[in-house]
Parts: sequence; C-alpha cells; structure tokens
Amino acid sequence: MAIARQVLCLSAFLSLVHGRSELLRYSVAEEGESGSVVANVAEDAGLAPAQLSARRARLASEDGRQHFRLERGTGRLVVAERLDREELCGQDATCTLPFELVLVNPLQFLRVEVTVEDINDHAPVFPEEQVTFKIPETSNPGSRFPLEGAQDLDIGSNSIQAYSISPENVYFNVSFGIRSNGDKYVELVLEKPLDREEESEMGFRLIAIDGGSPPVSGTTQIHVIVLDVNDNAPVFTQDRYVGKVLENAPEGSVVLRVVATDLDVGPNGNVSYRFSQAVSQSDSAFVIDHVSGEIKLSKPLDFEAAERYELSVQATDGGGLSAICKVLVEVVDVNDNAPELVVSTFNTPLPENALPGTVVAILNVKDRDAGVNGKISCALEDQLSFSLRQAYKNYYELVTVSALDREETAQYILSVTAADAGSPPLTTTQTFIVDISDVNDNAPVFNQTLYTMYVSENNVPTVLVGTVTAADADTGSNARVTYSLVLVNPTEQPPCSCISVNSENGDVFVLRPLDYEQVKQIEVLFLRVEVTVEDINDHAPVFPEEQVTVNIPEPGNPGSRFPLEGAQDLDIGSNSIQAYSISPENEYFSVFFGGQSEDEKYVELVLEKPLDREEQADMHFSLIAVDGGSPPRSGTIEILIFVLDVNDNSPVFTQRVYVGKVLENAPEGSVVLRVVATDLDAGPNGDISYQFSQAVSQTDSAFVIDPVSGEIKLSKPLDFETAERYELSVRATDGGGLSAICKVLVEVVDVNDNAPELVVSSLSNPLPENTLPGTVVALFNVKDRDTGANGKISCALEDQLSFSLRPTYKNYYELVTVSALDREDTARYILSVTAADAGSPPLTTTQTFTVDISDVNDNAPVFNQTLYVMYVRENNVPTVLVGAVSAADADTASNAKVTYSLVPALPTEQPPCSCISVNSENGDVFVLRPLDYEQVKQIEVLVSASDTGSPPLSANVTVRLVVVDENDNAPLVLYPSQDSNPPSSELVPMSAEAGYLVTKVVAVDADSGQNSWLSYHLLRATDPGLFVVGAQNGEVRLRRFVTERDAVKQKLIVLVRDNGQPPLSATVSLRVLLLSDFSDVRLPQNNLTVEDEGDSLTMYLIISLVFVSLLFLASMAAFITLKVCKRNGLKDGHVLYDAGNLQGGLADAAAVGTLPHPYCYEISLTTGSGNSEFKFLKPILPSLPPQHCTMGRGPDDEQDFPRGPITMEDVAPDNLGMLSAEQFNSLSFK
Repeated sequence: MAIARQVLCLSAFLSLVHGRSELLRYSVAEEGESGSVVANVAEDAGLAPAQLSARRARLASEDGRQHFRLERGTGRLVVAERLDREELCGQDATCTLPFELVLVNPLQFLRVEVTVEDINDHAPVFPEEQVTFKIPETSNPGSRFPLEGAQDLDIGSNSIQAYSISPENVYFNVSFGIRSNGDKYVELVLEKPLDREEESEMGFRLIAIDGGSPPVSGTTQIHVIVLDVNDNAPVFTQDRYVGKVLENAPEGSVVLRVVATDLDVGPNGNVSYRFSQAVSQSDSAFVIDHVSGEIKLSKPLDFEAAERYELSVQATDGGGLSAICKVLVEVVDVNDNAPELVVSTFNTPLPENALPGTVVAILNVKDRDAGVNGKISCALEDQLSFSLRQAYKNYYELVTVSALDREETAQYILSVTAADAGSPPLTTTQTFIVDISDVNDNAPVFNQTLYTMYVSENNVPTVLVGTVTAADADTGSNARVTYSLVLVNPTEQPPCSCISVNSENGDVFVLRPLDYEQVKQIEVLFLRVEVTVEDINDHAPVFPEEQVTVNIPEPGNPGSRFPLEGAQDLDIGSNSIQAYSISPENEYFSVFFGGQSEDEKYVELVLEKPLDREEQADMHFSLIAVDGGSPPRSGTIEILIFVLDVNDNSPVFTQRVYVGKVLENAPEGSVVLRVVATDLDAGPNGDISYQFSQAVSQTDSAFVIDPVSGEIKLSKPLDFETAERYELSVRATDGGGLSAICKVLVEVVDVNDNAPELVVSSLSNPLPENTLPGTVVALFNVKDRDTGANGKISCALEDQLSFSLRPTYKNYYELVTVSALDREDTARYILSVTAADAGSPPLTTTQTFTVDISDVNDNAPVFNQTLYVMYVRENNVPTVLVGAVSAADADTASNAKVTYSLVPALPTEQPPCSCISVNSENGDVFVLRPLDYEQVKQIEVLVSASDTGSPPLSANVTVRLVVVDENDNAPLVLYPSQDSNPPSSELVPMSAEAGYLVTKVVAVDADSGQNSWLSYHLLRATDPGLFVVGAQNGEVRLRRFVTERDAVKQKLIVLVRDNGQPPLSATVSLRVLLLSDFSDVRLPQNNLTVEDEGDSLTMYLIISLVFVSLLFLASMAAFITLKVCKRNGLKDGHVLYDAGNLQGGLADAAAVGTLPHPYCYEISLTTGSGNSEFKFLKPILPSLPPQHCTMGRGPDDEQDFPRGPITMEDVAPDNLGMLSAEQFNSLSFK
C-alpha cells in the first residue's frame, strides 16, 4: 500500500507540472449580444483549432456559470449570454470574470480573465418619486436639509456628477459634494426666510445628471410644506360684546357668541375660549363653549339680584397665545316679584291710654321689579280704631283714630295689602297683630272689707296670723298685688315693726317693715334719618388668581402684547388701583396699564426681547397692583412664563457613519447596533422617530429599525456568502418634520456555515469494462463559499482499489481508474468523494459518483444443464412442446440476448431431423409430427445458444428426446398359427399324466415395458377341467389324467392379454386329439392341415429371424456411416411450416420438409447414436390445441435412460428400436 501511495503521489505531481496554467486577459463591453466575439483564444494560446476538438477543450468556471462559449472549430471565445456588469459585480470598480480553458490528453489549464467594461446603460434613480419636506417658517437662511441622493448603477464617469433644481426659485438651491470620509451628500439649502401666511407650500423638481455621453438624468419631485409657527395671537371680532337675556330664560339658553380668529393653522390656529376668573364670581351663572365661543346660561338669572353681568373671555390658540374681550350681559326684567312690605317700626303692645293719631307702625313697601312692575299701591282693611296714611315715598304709617280700652278689646288683627301695577298685578298682604297693653287704671279690690285676725299671746315670732287677698282688673304688672302695712293717716306713726304682711301672698306676720317699688315708663318718637358713608382705603387690590401661566412661543416678536386679568379693588376713587409693576424687573417683559375710560382699563404684558427656549425655557416674576390710598395698598400675582418650543432645530446624529458587525448565523431579532440622534427642541418637536430611507437596492430588507429607540435588528438571518456588507441609510425625523440622515455600514462576519461544494465538470458514465487503467472518469472542482480557514478545502476518496483521486489545477481533481474493470464482477461502482474545509468544527460534503460499467461481449451463453433429457409419448399430436433449453449470458443488453437453433454436430453432417424444432427466442423444444415408439425410441440433437454481441458468442448443448411407449399394439400369436387351413391338432396320449405339456402358445407384443408383459388364460375348453394354461409362459398342460370318458377331440380357446392400460388381447384356438396309441391312430383328413400349420409356424420363425438380422445389419451400417462422416452435418437444416396448413396436415408437411418463412425451426441431431433427444420450439400459433405428453425434465427422470453416446452394445438386438437422426428421417409415418 505504501508503494501504491508513492506512485499515486508521483502521478499527481507530474500531472500538476504538466497541467501548468497560463493567463489570458481580455475585455468586453457589457450588454453585448450573445455570440459576440471576445477573442481568439486558440491563437493567443498557440493552439490550432483542430487541437481544441482533439483535446476536448472546454471552459470551466468556479461558480459553474457559463458566461462565454468556446467555438472549437474556430478557436474563438464568444459571449454565451447577455452580460450585465451591474448584475455580475455590483458597484465594484472592476468587474473581472475568471475561468479556465481545460484541455485533456494531456491535461492543461489556461487561466482566462475577461473584464466587463461599464457603459452608461443606467439612469440615476431616486429612492422615491416624491420627497416631502416640512420646514418651519422661522427657519434661518442657510439652513440645510439632507436629501437621499439618487442611485446610479454605473460607475466612474458614468455615475452621477451633478444635481440641479427646476424651476429655479428664490428660496432654495441644492448643494452636492463629498465629505472628508469620501461620502457623497446632497442637501437642500434655504436662501430666503419663509412665511407660511404668504406661501404655505411650494414644489419643484430635483434633477440628478450622470457624466455619460450622452448624459442620462433622473428626477424626483420636491414638495416643501412650510410649517406654521405660532406667531399670531387670536383676535376677537369685537373688543366688547353686549347681550340681553330675560331673567326667566331657562338654563342652557344662548346669550351670545364671541368669535376670535387666528392667522396660524393647525393647532396654532385652533382657538379655544374660556372665562377669565373674576373676584365676584359673577360668571358662575354662565358657561362658554370652548370651541364655538357660545355663552350660555348655567342657571336661571334674577334681575333683582343683578341687572347686568360683566364677563371677561379669553381666547387661546394651540400655541398658547391669547386675547381677552369684555362681555356685558344685561338682564331684562319680568314681573316675577310681588311687592314687599317691610315693617320699619311696629309698636306693640299699644298702651290702652294711647291718644288718637298715635303711630302704631311704619311700613316701607317696595317691588324689586322695575317700571310699571315696580309701582305699588297699599290699602288697609276697614277698621274703626286704625287707619293707613302715606308718610314719605313708599313709607306708610299705621295710626290710631279713637281711644282704646284693653279691658274691652285686648288685641286687634290688621291686614295691609300692597299691589303692583304689573300685568297681571301681583299683591302682598301683611298682617299686623296689635296687642293693647294694660295701663294701671284699676285699683286692687279686697275680697273683704274687714279682716279680723286673731293671735294668741305669747305666740312665736313670725307667726302667721292670717291672709288678706285682693284682685286687680288690670294685667301684667298692673295686676300684680303686693301687700304692705301702711299708715291709716299720714300723721300717724309707722306701724309696729313686729307686725308684717307677706307682700306676695298677703300672709300677715309679725315682721319688719316692708318697702314698695314703683315702675317707671319711657315714650320714644321715631324719625327718617339719611346717613352718608364715606370710603376709606380699607381694601387692598385682589387678583382673580394667585398664579397666572402664560405660554409664549419662541422667539416671539418684540412688542407682542399678552392680556392679563387685572386685579379688583373694592375701594373707589383714589383708593382704587392706580398702577401695575413687575418685580423683579427683567429684560424680556414690561407691563402696560390703561384704557379709554375708568371702566375699560386693561392690563397687558409686553414682550421687549425675543425669547429662546433652548437658552431659557421658563421664567417667573410678580405682577404688583398698587392703589392710590394713603398709605397705599397693593396686591400681587405670580406670573409664570413658559417659552413654547418651535421646531427650529433639526435632529443631529451622534455619528455620521455607524459601523456594526454581526455574525451571519445571528438569529432573527438580534440587535446589530443603535443609532442615536438628539434634538434641542422639546415636546413633539423633540420626539425623534427613526426609519430606513428607501434605497434602490432594497438591501435593508434584512433589517428593521425600532422607530423609537433606533435599534437596528435583523428581520431575517444573514448570509455572508450572499452579501459581505450592507449599507443602510437611516433618517431621523422629529415631530415637526425636520430630519437628518446617517449611514450605517453592517459588516457580516463569516462563520463556517457552508459545507464545501463539488461541481462536476465532466463525468464519463457508463464506462466500458475494457477501459484501460488511468482513464479519467470524472473531472470536478471543489469550492467553499466561506472565507479564510473556513474556505480551505481538502479532498479524499474512500478506499477503492479500482479508482483513485488526483489533483490537477488549483481546486480541480480527476477521478481515474487504477486497475482493469469487469462488469460481470462489479457492474456499478459507487464512489464517495469527501471534501472537508478547515473550519472549526469542519464541515464536509460527500459527492457520490455512480459509475456504471458498460458491457463488452466477453461472455458466451451458458446452459443451465450440460444435457437435457426430454420425454414424449408416442403418437403425439403435432407441434407438441416437450421441454425447453435455457442459457444465460453474463453480459447485458444486446450482448446478453440469447437465440437458440439446432445445429449439426459436425459441419459436414446433414441437417438435423426435421421433426424437431427449437424456439429461437425462449428455447422451447417441439416435436413437429407424431412418433412411433416401435420405430424410434430416442433422438439426440445439438442445440446452439448464440448472443447478439459483436462478434457473437455461442455454446452448444445436447438434447435427448426419449419416446415413451403407449399400449397401442395388441399381442400377436406366433404359434400356433391361425392361418393354416385346416387348423393343426395337438396329439396327447391317453396315458399322459397330469402336467403333461400339450403345446405352448407363443405370442409377442410390439410395445415395450409392462405394455409388452403378456399373460395367458384358458378362455374356453371342451373339458375345462382337463387342461390348464401357464399364465406367464403360455404352456398348455394336462390338469389331470386322461380318462376314457374324455372326448377324443378337445377344442381349447386361449386368451393372450398384455399389461397395458387399457389392456389389449388376442385369442388362439387349439385342437387336441386324445389317442391311446399313436401307431394305431388313424389320422383324420385334417392331418395335412396340421402339417401345413407346422410349416406356417416354421415360416414365421424364419421371417422373424431374418427381420432381426436385417435390422441389426442396418444399424451397424448406419453406425459405421456416421463414424466415417466424422459427425459432420449441415448446421442450417431448417424446417419451415406454414400457419395455414400446419394443424391439418402436419405429417405430410413434415415429409415434404419445406414450409413458408414465418415458421422456421432449427433441428440439431446428435450423430453416432441410435437414439436422439429432441426439444421443440413452441410455435407462436395460438390455434394449436394442447398436447398431452410425458416430458422427462428432472434429474430423477433421466436416471432410467442412457444419456451418454451410443456404443456398439447399443445396437444389439435389445436396442433394435433406436435409430439415428438420418434413419429416423427415412421412416414414413402413416
């Protein structure tokens, strides 16, 4: 094995040296038509065109694609298919197609490189047909807006060289250049400030022009939408709105509608309305629709509560700018209030001693309604003691008109009715209950005129001695009675201090003196008094809210005014608000306070300097309102300023170019990298969304980007072999429509995910089995789409003794034979070539080469038996099938197709027997005419099996046909002869003993075997008990002694029967004479007949002996003749049969020996033998009836019959039935 490996390695080295490579370089313009001539490679390689065909020149490329075709007849290299440089090489600066010109016998490689040159066959193409830019109207001149450039698949001077705008305009131009890192950019440059209110949008075309000749251009439509900035505050259609409403209007009634307009659009132009909060909360009865500005009632109004309302409505746009207007609502009175009676003074109770004209009550009547609804009249129901009189304006007095007596009438109920002049009039009734107070005009009266009390002496102190009781007609205190001791005469001395009376109940005691208390009374006269209240500065100014927020969009125009809700001061005149101020003062804002009248003063915040949210997003200060009192009072509100963002800043990426790496086997969803852009704006203007800019190549289809985070992820697995890198364009867009573009380069990192590939350039299959060692079976090249170590390939062939693998050029290998092949030994080789790369883990590819070995006719047919023995019953039907010969050929296809024929044993011999035929297709052997066992017992022929190869090969086999006997011959009695006349008689002496042999019946049977076994039976006799016949030998003997009673003439009938199925028989008659003495016997007349019968028997024996002798001589003559001819016979002894007369007269046709061409059979006979073996072709005659025959096929059948050549002993009398083929032909069958 080691020596074999050394030899193989040396062969591979020599082949590499011989197969050296040369380099031929050519160039061709792309888009050339198929058949365009590139060059004459035969001439450049120093080869004649004839050598290309002789050496089987062909082109082989690593990727298997055939871009070019070699014309072997001329040696020209022509274009095989349309070449598109952009499809083949993309944007590579050079496009080279390498391939090899392979020559065999000897093996040689010529390296050819064809450079495909670019032509200007592609116009610039923009990613989108239309690009929309949203640019704020406050954008500064010089602002740049990046554009996605057009793509041109051409390279060099044929690529894009310039951009232009059509039609030109005063606002924009285009900038096209190359950055320091080599990236090209296209930007739209703003030349003049935009004003949305003047021109809200504009459109023009951006044209990209390449440098081809003639130049080709591409166009995209640029649509610029000028974004609105909130630079216009809402404006009311009126400074003051006046509305009237009935006080009984239901809730939800529309009072009026305020309208404010804003020149801005979108959210900046959407105006919303609200009430400015006031101290009085007077607007609580109203609601305003924020969208339509309709002011409606939130609850019913009351004219009497308020005749008018002053509201303040603020209109604010979506950008935070606002305006304020005044709304005056006048309430229209309806007669919904009845008159009211207000009792100013009411004197009750009234002393009963009041003089007539005394004022009891002072009434004030009023009606909250106005006009006629407020005019009132009063009336007192008829009373004799009182009357009603008008005092002043709506004041009325209730006075007495006569003396009063409480004890007569203690209470008066007086009704005063007030009615207005409305329609219908409303009335109010006031009831006065006047109690008459008691005047002490009645003295107490004792119930006795004299009280006599008795007391015992020596009584204890404070002893009750009695009770006095007095009653008083007055009431209250006037009716309260107190008891005391008084002097009867004023001149008398005070009573004894030891006597006392209980002042409460009149009990009389001995007590100390008591005092009497008197009650005093005061009368007051009521008068109308008017008091003027003078204002003092007792209220400080109060703002509606503690804090006010003002939203102002940047930058804001200096001089812009922002209305504020002023403070409220309940004081008036000089004590009311006189001035406003800001604290602390700042450079951005001042406050303005003024108005056309005292009632129409307003407060506004004035912008003094532009704002910049990015520098200062908010600020706050205090607004102070100061009144004119002494000392002055002030009120403060906190002003909070929010600078609203305007989209004046575009997003900015942290990098212009992002580079990321990702393994090609990274799963779907893997994060490649994250792009980050920032925007100085806030809110929606600072919210950045990311998206891929659409590109012509659509290479970003393998990626998705998160619109919020900027993460770029895989949307499907990558393949390094498909694309080693991807160039993406990411656009970051803020909420205001400004955008920026960056480039993302994604490098795909190769992993060993591609097994080596085996590309078969040529394969010789099938391979003839007589192929010489060293023949090239297959030529293939191996390649691996991976790179580096992952792409290094080694090849190995699984152990094969008949083939080997050797390298030729670069990655090309040859599969060659190393030993002789034999299809019959191995018809197919399955060769496995394994290519393995050097990756970790290594990947392998196994290419299976199935090499079929084509057949060469190197094997003759072989019979499955060396001798065929077949059997046929005699008297067979014509064309009976007796067997079949079968030969197999180890070759295949036409070389293995076997045909059968009958041939002579020797070329000089006569044609074989015409009664035997063999089917040339399947080897079926037929007997064409009936046979007679008694004439021929077996026939031998020679069958030849030939294949159809070139040259054809053949083999012969002997077929022995054995004729099987049938019981078709009845026994033939030879003795005694039945033809003699008169018949002969047998003489038996009377003295003969039992067992005496009278005569012997001699019979023969032409059949053989058990069909020729004869048995003898005594069928009938004159005296059956006298004779007996031997069943096996036919001897007629005496069964007993002859007696005198026995008849002299005895007649016997003997039956001779064979052992066939069914058995055949014959009878013979015997005459026996019983004689006592032969000398005394007088012969009857039939003695001559007996003698004649003896002569006949002798004649039969002589004839038989002669026949056997002649048969023996004929056999010997035939055997000697065959030996002399040296078994030379004709091989083309054909017998032809016609389908038309085959079935009807087959025996005659066979005798003639000629039939029409469609039925041709070959008959081969074995000479030198007395018997022959036959096999018939089964004729393709569907009308032939089936034949019943016995065929000896198996080995067991063959053991009973001789199979070897016929010897001299075979022609002995025992084999008289065996004939040669020639002898068999001489027989006639009738």
